[in-house]
Amino acid sequence: MTRRVTTVRHVFIADPDVPPDMNGIGACATCHCMGKSDDSRHKMPDLFDEDEEHRRRAGERGGA
Repeated sequence: MTRRVTTVRHVFIADPDVPPDMNGIGACATCHCMGKSDDSRHKMPDLFDEDEEHRRRAGERGGA
């Protein structure tokens, strides 16, 4: 069986079948990569603030 690696950022969910190593780094149940909840792959991107989201949907661009 081959495992497909997910490249999209997602929340880290520890795989219960794989114990963490001595540094506390475990395997992700989603992508099966070693990591922890605050690394770059398992950190969700910052969300837009509400006003910025409305401007973006309206097609307005920042700058002068």
